[in-house]
Amino acid sequence: MNGIRILSMVIPVFLLGCNSGTKLLPEDTFRIEGNIRGVEQGEVRIVSRDMRAGNETVIDSGMVHGGKFELQGSLLSPRQLSVVIRTGQKTLYSNFFAENSGIQVQLDTARYDFRNENYSTLIAQVRGSELQDEYQEYLDLGKKIREKLKPHNASFDTLNTRYIAAKKGKNETEAAILDARLDSIRELMSGIREGLDAVDENYIKVYPDSYISSYLLSAKIADYGLEKSTGYYNAFSPEVKEGFYGKSVSKQLEKLKRASPGAKAPLFSAPDINGDTLKLEDFRGQYVLLDFWASWCKPCRKGNPHLVKLYEKYNKKGFEIIGISDDDRNEGAWKKAVKDDGIGIWRHVLRGLRVDRSNRYKILDGGISEPYDIHYLPTKILVDKDGMIIGRYGSEEEPLDARLQEIFGE
Repeated sequence: MNGIRILSMVIPVFLLGCNSGTKLLPEDTFRIEGNIRGVEQGEVRIVSRDMRAGNETVIDSGMVHGGKFELQGSLLSPRQLSVVIRTGQKTLYSNFFAENSGIQVQLDTARYDFRNENYSTLIAQVRGSELQDEYQEYLDLGKKIREKLKPHNASFDTLNTRYIAAKKGKNETEAAILDARLDSIRELMSGIREGLDAVDENYIKVYPDSYISSYLLSAKIADYGLEKSTGYYNAFSPEVKEGFYGKSVSKQLEKLKRASPGAKAPLFSAPDINGDTLKLEDFRGQYVLLDFWASWCKPCRKGNPHLVKLYEKYNKKGFEIIGISDDDRNEGAWKKAVKDDGIGIWRHVLRGLRVDRSNRYKILDGGISEPYDIHYLPTKILVDKDGMIIGRYGSEEEPLDARLQEIFGE
């Protein structure tokens, strides 16, 4: 890599050719000239997508005519955008980084990252975006690792389709066999992805003046934790901190800080599995483990026998557990899992998730999980007698075991 390019908020004026002659592009505007092979007509729009909030903002829209389209808008800072094309019953997406400049985008329905009957993610060839050029350099660093993942991704997709069909057909024997094979592929892919994780973290360390680093960190905070993420954020240049992803990182860190050791545990009240009201404040004077889990979460279910041992060991010494399940859309599975795993010895509530009926990926209310900034299951939050958070844990058993032993002794 030849160095990091920080894109100024004031972008030089670009000249774009068009049918009516040459036009000046205002410095606070981007204009996309696009071509797509394989689509003659269709609707097209350029959107800014917020995956965490589950929504998107349409910046501009138009039509594809003869495989060509034009879109434009204005960005306060460089960021990733998505071109969305609807043709018939099929939706085509393509993501790329943009700044206020003249940008040419070439798409081909035969070049894609993912495709099914209704949806495809196309690979874009982009000219005119310096940040996209830099992003491509970043992608090249992990290219060999991604090539290793491709055949496993294909195998996983094929087996997963068969698994879903077996479950729908209530063929539990075949579903169990396929599920075991899927677990093996997941484990294999997880090991390969560790290489990509190392590439990401090294990039963030080496290039703190890059908007790409802030983009990567914005998706890694839950993995890195508060202390490490804060260190990386503090190393960013002022321009990067003021950019779209820099501001996103700052907001996420503030939210995580309010749900980390040293913070007061957010209070909540919810009906428990038996219909009785459960209030966190009623547990003052005891140590409480908030166990965020779900019936469909295999690591959660795998760890339940160990939680039972901890509960039986420390409950009489002032230790309680509250199970908070991400099963709002399947209460039957939640209740069955509580019974099957023998964890009804402590109290359970649902997180209280509410989603948009027209878009199940758009969260209207994250429920109890929201103030605790839960992004992975299982996540366990340890609260002391005074209602203060003193620990935050994942699926690893040893750190929690050590802390409970420190508190209660053998």
